Amino acid sequence: MPLWAVQGDPNTHGDGALIATNPQTVFIWNIPIIVHSPDHAVPDDDCPGFGHCDPMTAQGSPNVFAYNIPVHRQDDLRICGALTVVVNQNNVFVNEGGEGTGGEEGEANTDTEAEL
Repeated sequence: MPLWAVQGDPNTHGDGALIATNPQTVFIWNIPIIVHSPDHAVPDDDCPGFGHCDPMTAQGSPNVFAYNIPVHRQDDLRICGALTVVVNQNNVFVNEGGEGTGGEEGEANTDTEAEL
């Protein structure tokens, strides 16, 4: 089961730390959570290549939401083709849920392996 991404988590292309642009009222270990709104990121190591100067989220959970937006997880895609690497928390997991979503509506799944 993948970890839930939080602010500062990098991508597989090097750096690309995520920036929470959501309302920032949900936290894991006092770090703002990341959702596929899309949330933005600092440039990664492949900037100025396409999508690398703001490697924002490109995927989210198909059925777990925060702020009515799909949550972003370990190994979810970024617009540059990189995957998110969760390094800033290690105990809040989100569904494995297949391919993820670009933002379709659905029912929230509140089952997690840790309390928020």
